[in-house]
Order: sequence, then structure tokens, then C-alpha cells
Amino acid sequence: MFSTADADEPFTRWEANQRLAYVTLDHACSVTRYRCDNIVVPQVRESTQLGRMGARGIYQGGMTLWIDANLTQPQRQLTIFHETVHYLQFEISGADFLIASKCLLEYEAFEMTNLYVDLMGYGDEYKRTLETWKRLYRC
Repeated sequence: MFSTADADEPFTRWEANQRLAYVTLDHACSVTRYRCDNIVVPQVRESTQLGRMGARGIYQGGMTLWIDANLTQPQRQLTIFHETVHYLQFEISGADFLIASKCLLEYEAFEMTNLYVDLMGYGDEYKRTLETWKRLYRC
């Protein structure tokens, strides 16, 4: 049973990430225009290893999105959004996701994340350019 003391406690980092996952899934469905009927909110996990590898996040299939533990806001929200786009690509496309070009998947996720930056009013400094996409993914 919950008490008023429970309500006054700040969210744990995991709870905050899960709330972001819930919100960004809804936003990702709207921005991408994917049909998201029966799509379950993915779990968000953090890792300090991602930042050391030069990555902000990664999605490798399944129900888990991994993000760098050292991200600040709004990078955390934008990274969860970006990885959620990949999650939707997998959930909706299934096996086609596994054989699709990484360049095409990343390009779509970059474009959708840039639209989300506009939607959230974060400013152009949070957008990634075509040159960045080419450099990061050798496309």
C-alpha cells in the first residue's frame, strides 16, 4: 500500500527513465506515423560503457534500450527517443529490421529525432546533420 511518504520521494533514476520511455514512445509513434497498436513500452537501462565507446545509446533487439549513464537532459530524452525509433522499426518490421541497411535505419532515426527536437523546442544545437550521420555510420 502506498503512503503519502511514498509520493514525496523523488523518482529513482530507473523510474525517471521509464517515464521518459513511456512519453517518448507516444511521441515516436506520432512523429514516425507508425501504427503502434499493441506496442509495449520498452525498458531503459543505463551503462557507463556506452560513453566510453563513443555512443549515447544502443538498441539491439528485444525489449531493452541502452543509454549512456552520463547523459544530461535533454540528451537523455533525445537518446531514448532515437533508440525508441529503432525499437519501433524492429517491432513493426520484424525480420526485415535485421536485414535492412544500417544506414537507412539510422538515417530515419536521425531525421525523426531532428523533428522531435523541433517538437520539443530544444533548439538546433541538439540536431544532428547529414555530415554527422555520414561520419558516425560511414554511410
